[in-house]
Amino acid sequence: MFLKEYILQKTQREELFYRVIHSLTLRLLRFFFLLKNGHYFRKKIIKEYLKKHEVKKLHVGSGQFHINNFLNTDIFGKIPLDITKKMPFKDETFDLIYSSHVLEHITLEDFKFFMQESLRLLKRGGKQIIQMPSLEKMAKVLYQNNETDKKLVLEIYKKRKHVKEKKVFACDYINSVINLNLDHKYLYDYDLVKCISKHAGYSKVLKIPDNFDLHDEDIKNKFSEKRIHYRIWDIETETYLLEKPFLEQNIKNKNLKKASVYNKGYIDIELKYLKNIKFKIIKFCHYFKNAHFIRKRKIKKYLKIYKIKKLHLVYNNQYLNGFLNSSILGKIPIDISKKLPFKDKTFDLIYSNQIIEKLHFRDLKRFLRDSYRILKENGLHIIQTISFEKLFKSLYLDKDNKNKEIILENYKRKNNLKKTEVFASNVINDIINTSYGFNYLYDFDLIYYLSKNAGFRKIYKSNDNNSVPDEVIKRSLTDYPDYMNVITETYFLQKLS
Repeated sequence: MFLKEYILQKTQREELFYRVIHSLTLRLLRFFFLLKNGHYFRKKIIKEYLKKHEVKKLHVGSGQFHINNFLNTDIFGKIPLDITKKMPFKDETFDLIYSSHVLEHITLEDFKFFMQESLRLLKRGGKQIIQMPSLEKMAKVLYQNNETDKKLVLEIYKKRKHVKEKKVFACDYINSVINLNLDHKYLYDYDLVKCISKHAGYSKVLKIPDNFDLHDEDIKNKFSEKRIHYRIWDIETETYLLEKPFLEQNIKNKNLKKASVYNKGYIDIELKYLKNIKFKIIKFCHYFKNAHFIRKRKIKKYLKIYKIKKLHLVYNNQYLNGFLNSSILGKIPIDISKKLPFKDKTFDLIYSNQIIEKLHFRDLKRFLRDSYRILKENGLHIIQTISFEKLFKSLYLDKDNKNKEIILENYKRKNNLKKTEVFASNVINDIINTSYGFNYLYDFDLIYYLSKNAGFRKIYKSNDNNSVPDEVIKRSLTDYPDYMNVITETYFLQKLS
């Protein structure tokens, strides 16, 4: 797999490989399907269906899952249909539109366009049924002590082709679903779906508690054929029922691109790749300015001066007194995805703050082994990072919603969205996919497992900054903003003699 190795070597971003391959495959297949089932043949099949059926029902993204009495369409089907563009139907054609695990594969902007377009196609009082993975349901399954369902989800995840790890954890599943291997471009929850649907003009937006109570006999019959196979759907899938109003004056004719819902979505491969090239150039310039010889001299000077040797690894330019302060773009540039330039048993303390989430999963394993190597006996490695568990619990499981309000307010302030409505799903999608530059987010279970494999014997976590055993670090954490305390966890990894 030359292309995969090349992309990994140049960018350290494994998801780029999957997205490049998928993008090329998608374009080729789309071309051949449109060539084979061109507009003339598609138009003919649609015309025959509309003549034959009194109750007209559209199934978008059907794949091989064809339902009786529906017009089954797919981007790679006998009736090729791209839902990100205007659909070839007249206004008020259908009584029902159904999609299942389709809309998470398009961008947030395309989702808004589709909601407006589907409203145009529905008759007065017509309904739309949407099934898709729900971030809220994932949070409840993975982090609300529901061990049976959690075990089922992780077992199914483990069976996927590209999962090679012997043991998988909740954060592995979330990283995969949102970011990497399933080609999901945006995931939703009920609040965001409701807001966008209302802006489009739907009068009712309901959550259906039972995923198989689908208000249509043809859909029910299709699902009942393989009921056991769809057990996973009960766990992670949410079903939404949308209704178009009967009265014309109740239909809102809004341009969704101007609607007051946060619009930032999936960033294309090309943009991410450009950001990566820019980062590589900056990194090269810093290495050139602070070359290996100069870096080596500064490290040697620090190790001579201080008896208690402490290493501070950070992404930004935050410096702590008494530490050897290093960042990839600092005066002592160190790339923690590669071997650390220190001898064995050099440091008494290592402190890494908001940096491991920038690493890919395999690089973290290497970094933990290397940090174990350079620690003295009974040395301590303190890791501070955004925790998936705390993030999901704050946004979906806290009853008082105080932490959720803190996160959303900060998110609005950071992105200059004073008059814009934002939701929990906006925050999660943005953290994983776009502006923060994170490769992987973790929780305590995965950190514990990787640290044990690296050689650490005492591993624990704390949400209290006062428990940090170093006064310099403790003082630096007093200026930590509230929202960071809400989503950040501190892990302590000790090397025992």
